[in-house]
Amino acid sequence: MRERKRKLDDFSAEIEAHLWLEIERLQEQGLSYEEARAAAYRAFGNVTKAQERFYESGRWLRWDHFWQDVRYGARMLRKAPCFTAVAVLMLALGIGANVAMFSVIEAVLLRPLPYNNPNQLVRIASIWNRDGVLTTYSSSAPDFFDWRDQNRSFSSMFAFYMGESAMTGRGEAKRVHTVVGTSEMFSTLQSHPALGREFHAQENRKGADHVVVLSHAFWRAEFDGSAHAIGKTIELDSEPYLIIGVMPEDFRFPPGGSDALIPIGFDDKVMTQRGAHYLRVLGRLKPGVSLAQANDDLSVIMARLRELYPDKDGKWGVHAERWSNALVGDVRLALLVLLGAVWLVALIACANVSNLLLARATVRHHELAMRRALGAGRGRLVRQMLTEGLLLALLAGGTSLLVARGALAAIVRFGPMDIPRLSTAGLNGWVLPFTLAASILTAVLFSLIPAIHSTAFDLSGLLKTSASHEWGWARNALLTGEMALSVLLLVSAGLLLRSFIDLLSLNPGFDASSVLTINVSVPDAHYKNSASLQAYWDQLLTRMRALPGVTSVGAVMSLPLSGDDFSSSFRVEGRDIPEKDEPSAEVRAATPNYFRTMVIPLRQGRMFTDADHLGAARVLLISELAAHMFFPEGDAIGHRVRFGARGGYERNEGEIVGIVGDVRHFGLDAPLVPMFYVPLAQAGMDSASVVIRAQGSLGALAQPARSLAQRIDRDALVSRPVPLEALVSDSLGQRRFYMMLLGAFAALALVLAAIGLYGVLSYVVVQRTREIGIRMAIGATRSQILAMVIGRGMQFTALGLIVGLLIAGMTNHALRGLLYGVSQTDPVTMLGSAAILLIVAVFACYIPARRATRVDPMVALRYE
Repeated sequence: MRERKRKLDDFSAEIEAHLWLEIERLQEQGLSYEEARAAAYRAFGNVTKAQERFYESGRWLRWDHFWQDVRYGARMLRKAPCFTAVAVLMLALGIGANVAMFSVIEAVLLRPLPYNNPNQLVRIASIWNRDGVLTTYSSSAPDFFDWRDQNRSFSSMFAFYMGESAMTGRGEAKRVHTVVGTSEMFSTLQSHPALGREFHAQENRKGADHVVVLSHAFWRAEFDGSAHAIGKTIELDSEPYLIIGVMPEDFRFPPGGSDALIPIGFDDKVMTQRGAHYLRVLGRLKPGVSLAQANDDLSVIMARLRELYPDKDGKWGVHAERWSNALVGDVRLALLVLLGAVWLVALIACANVSNLLLARATVRHHELAMRRALGAGRGRLVRQMLTEGLLLALLAGGTSLLVARGALAAIVRFGPMDIPRLSTAGLNGWVLPFTLAASILTAVLFSLIPAIHSTAFDLSGLLKTSASHEWGWARNALLTGEMALSVLLLVSAGLLLRSFIDLLSLNPGFDASSVLTINVSVPDAHYKNSASLQAYWDQLLTRMRALPGVTSVGAVMSLPLSGDDFSSSFRVEGRDIPEKDEPSAEVRAATPNYFRTMVIPLRQGRMFTDADHLGAARVLLISELAAHMFFPEGDAIGHRVRFGARGGYERNEGEIVGIVGDVRHFGLDAPLVPMFYVPLAQAGMDSASVVIRAQGSLGALAQPARSLAQRIDRDALVSRPVPLEALVSDSLGQRRFYMMLLGAFAALALVLAAIGLYGVLSYVVVQRTREIGIRMAIGATRSQILAMVIGRGMQFTALGLIVGLLIAGMTNHALRGLLYGVSQTDPVTMLGSAAILLIVAVFACYIPARRATRVDPMVALRYE
């Protein structure tokens, strides 16, 4: 800048020297100084124009103009601090909400998985075709082996399942989250131990030495990061495991993390267990192989298996999808809907600021017209207005980071745990460029219309006192758009609220009030048969029943809403059907008092009793849905049923002796499933959930109950006691989260729209002060003035309401996957949203209208 100024000064000095020489020459010819000076300047031409041409010949002219615009815009914003503060605050709310949601989207959907070449990782799942309905399931070991050995699309593939073990031998048993998998895990994930070695294929056989690879965090916590941990043993479920490796610090598998990796111990009969679906499968695509090619390859293999094993694989298919997509599941739709909602909030904020700029442009009309008359082109004025908008947006962008930080903290704190990687969302290196891009985009959005309209005049504009009527249609359109977008968000939030209320009103099939739950697992090494297991459960339940305030105690494997499932095909004696056509149902093991404790009703027959112990006649209970589905003639009681899979030491079989009420096991929003119950005493289970119904405070009962379970067997793994009502509430965590976020965005949009309506009407009242004074001078009453101003605001509201409801009716199909029991065009929600908007609009209109009624006619007649 200094260099360019020096050159311009040198050029000006050169012109001055040339002019003085010419003046001296003319004076020598006999002209006076005044005549010589006038002749010299006349001969040279316009000095200022020559200086401008020299200055404009510099290559940084546009940059100079930009900095001139920036400095001028900064001065104008500094002269209007109230306008600047309000505009920055509204934009910061809109941009901040977008930054917060983008941070969530980046963490959950966009951030690559923490593995090498994560796009090559795919989940491979079995697909069950049940009467044309395709359901995704886990896979069987034989199917996995066939996919792994026969495919041409994957460089490697491994199978695994998640588990929990108790680390024993070190005082109180400690919960250890384990991944039990095949040896190909390391090559597929392209991650290898930082210390020691990985396990080998021969260690995937039953009877092989127990080995374990620890996570880095677990190694640091339990062994203080000592390299001497390699070769030592730890006890998992009272069995010794040799530590052979430690994974790198940045390794997380699954993405939520685990403590230890253990090889699967397949037995010699594994290839006959084609109907046992319990494995998850991941594969890595070969370079250059597409997902479609891999699916075609797997489909050919599965078609061959259906021909070879029609009884086991006859109704099964296979499907591969990107693991990153499989992890997020239905979360993707909900987050994209929320991202769309915050964009609407940002648009409303932009419309508000546009209206503010239009009103301010009216005040600056004479200034802009004067600059135009002095030679500034329309393009230069538009650029100046856009530059001021950019400065506003950049100020708002910086402020929005504070808004986003607070919003993100609330989202992470109150968000449900089952949204993958939500806890890792934060303001990281992606946020700054996104905030900058969002700020620039909003600057264009909110300042373009005012910039165009505020420069759309000819030089006769100098003689006009106002341009408000010329630009009124733009303000009206922006305000109507704000109202329409607010209605859209209100309707969407209302639909989610209606769905949530309907879900809360559903009967889960049990009474969750005053019930405490505790998960208990005992090590297999301590209990070698069903009799010893039953002795433990009898002792535990008897002692818990004696605790103060306890009215009933039961146990079940697995607890409703826990997310655990155990299904099996079954055969009804007397029905001759092929094995491939055998029906399937969920199976649970429960004690007699479980149904009393949970208040699950008996519909027909009898409940379990203490007489249904190990060694007695095998009996079963069946749910209402299962009874109607599998025994449509109403003769379920008395039939004998044998299941193909066992959950504990004993086979699951017996005679149906009773029908009990249906229970929603997989969520209040999940469909009912057919269910069988076997007596826990006849199942030989080493883990169960204890349910305790008590009077008084459940919190006071939690620690005594947990300590009691650990005193009976110090190596038992006992969870933190949780009220059953909390589990019911947590099952709706995602829906509550989406409803609250969308509701917050809708409330913010409504507030912004109300502020916009208030601002426009306040401006109209100021502009029409003279008219209002004349009306009052010739007899208009205050109530008439009040009705006139409020009526003007309600015109905008009504038009926006109609447009918004039409848009909501056409676009709310995007919410289809998030709604339960509510139509996308639910009339109650539509009317309720309209009523809320109308009430808020009336309040927003009242203050400017009341101000209009206080106009003094004599002052108004002198108003300019």
